[in-house]
Amino acid sequence: MRRFKIAHISDLHIDYNDKNLIKEFELLLKKINSNNVNHLIITGDLIHNPIEKNYFILKNILKKYGFWSYNKLTVTIGNHEIFGGAEKTHTFPYQCKYTNYKENVHSFLVFFEKILSKNSSPKFPILKEISDNIILFIFNSVANWSANKNPIGSNGNVNTEQFRIANKILKNNIFINHIKIAVIHHHFYYTANHFYDELHRLWLYSERDTMVMHNYKKVLNFLKRNDIDLILHGHTHYTNIYKKNNITIINSSGCLKPLSNVKKRLFTLIELDNKTKRSEFKTKIIEA
Repeated sequence: MRRFKIAHISDLHIDYNDKNLIKEFELLLKKINSNNVNHLIITGDLIHNPIEKNYFILKNILKKYGFWSYNKLTVTIGNHEIFGGAEKTHTFPYQCKYTNYKENVHSFLVFFEKILSKNSSPKFPILKEISDNIILFIFNSVANWSANKNPIGSNGNVNTEQFRIANKILKNNIFINHIKIAVIHHHFYYTANHFYDELHRLWLYSERDTMVMHNYKKVLNFLKRNDIDLILHGHTHYTNIYKKNNITIINSSGCLKPLSNVKKRLFTLIELDNKTKRSEFKTKIIEA
């Protein structure tokens, strides 16, 4: 029985000026390679700011470790690919307001075109088949700028058009027996509730108006109705596995910059049967 291994990471925040972070990213990829993975999924915030230098450094490192291909890599967009990071906190809402959202989404899709699509220019949501029985549904969960709902660009929302397109795809019975994995950046209202996670829990509480996906219930219900087996996300800088609506949800955003009392860099390894339809999957959190 052939096992198909997926490594899930998120929130790399690669910056061409941060040599130490780049070194840590290379060590992470070495660790992933040592586990003989078939596919790498990165759920957003791959770079810190949406500039060409960051994209090309990221690409060169992924190429170096054998991941820069359609068959080996899947990515989705995070808020840092659109709005960047807050170098000057007091001016950041102004910077976000005048960010060209559509242009930055387009730049992301053009840069990763050969990673996300074999035949045509990709558009969210993206359907990607990574094995005989595993398909990915890749969403853009970054909300447009809004003074009330998204003043610093970090909140989420999956728009109606993505639901319409995904619904049309999912009605196709050709995928009825496939393992279906949703790939998205924003979290599903996870709140750490143990002392072990106190730092993370308090940070999420303090950011409760700026780190949320506003329509997460609608997204979750949509995925549940359409028999999604697994959801992969990032955004909170913490690595954990939890459940909502009886769907397993994996967050691997603590792989490089963990925000927790214990500063371990962790990522998730997912193992599936590559031949049996709708097989069970195994998950394992690994120290980077």
